Amino acid sequence: MATLPLAKATTPHNHLNLLTTAKHLLQTQELPTHLLPNYTYPPAHTRNVYNRHDAGPLIQSNSAKSSVLVPLTQHNNQLYVVLTRRTSKMRKHAGQIALPGGKNERSDLNDYHAAMREANEEIHFPYPNAQNPLQYLVKGTNLRYTPTNETITVLDYVIEATAPHYVTIQMPDGREKQTTTERLSVLGVDYICDLERLCQPAFDPPLVVTPVVVAMDYDLIYDQLIPNEDECDAVFLAPLKMFVSNGDHHSVFDFKHHSGNYRMHHFNVPWRQACFDVWGMTADILIHLSSLVYSTRPQFSMNSKEDVSMGKAQLFAGVKRPGGAKASKL
Repeated sequence: MATLPLAKATTPHNHLNLLTTAKHLLQTQELPTHLLPNYTYPPAHTRNVYNRHDAGPLIQSNSAKSSVLVPLTQHNNQLYVVLTRRTSKMRKHAGQIALPGGKNERSDLNDYHAAMREANEEIHFPYPNAQNPLQYLVKGTNLRYTPTNETITVLDYVIEATAPHYVTIQMPDGREKQTTTERLSVLGVDYICDLERLCQPAFDPPLVVTPVVVAMDYDLIYDQLIPNEDECDAVFLAPLKMFVSNGDHHSVFDFKHHSGNYRMHHFNVPWRQACFDVWGMTADILIHLSSLVYSTRPQFSMNSKEDVSMGKAQLFAGVKRPGGAKASKL
């Protein structure tokens, strides 16, 4: 199987500047003018929802609301995204490649907290507001106080039956302050932005998904990411730039859907001794994010209409899917 070689960085900007640029673009919900011609996003089977207080007619009162975490990290001078493979015993989407995340719960303060909680449950992504946060609240531990983005020191804590938990912290100027774990994050994880929500009408009721983008320090965090064998059996990195690059790693499958024609994008992602098939809404999210971070439209056509406008047809069939494996950190 042909795989995509890991491309060298082609931008003079550093990792943080790339993510800051992406944050600006995502917050304004606008694409640079050079991305607009012949570029359709989202795909026909999804709809953007821009207003977070009034989600619109596609989102029903009983819609299933979910959040996924999109951890971006720098490794060997490239940007990568953290992905997982769901176990074969999962009731839904078994064996599929996914961003860590899941269903929002009533106790979640917002989509960020839902995505972080789910990622903590699935791959032990560090999160002080977890149900069992003791490892993050040891006296003397340094954490980030998110309202001011300052590094603080844990002095004491009170664990409640459910999160959030109460923490006494010392600010950089020596002041002691009472706060809760909802306002704390570990060093090496920085919130960047939310992408616009996506609504998948194929589900009844429609499924609503919010991607939450965070920056992750590879050296501090990656070795902590261990699969929860009840939910996923692999954690790996995918180079973000591959999701706008054409080549043997990319294939598509066109089919008709009750909401219109849909092009399913597949990306074969090599990592260490394995290869993973990223497709569906996960691929759609990463195509969009990669386009924004690298300020370029995809090198491939997103749908059949673009085949004509770009003067090329890309109707590939048959994507080899990786076989099962026991829980592993790849």
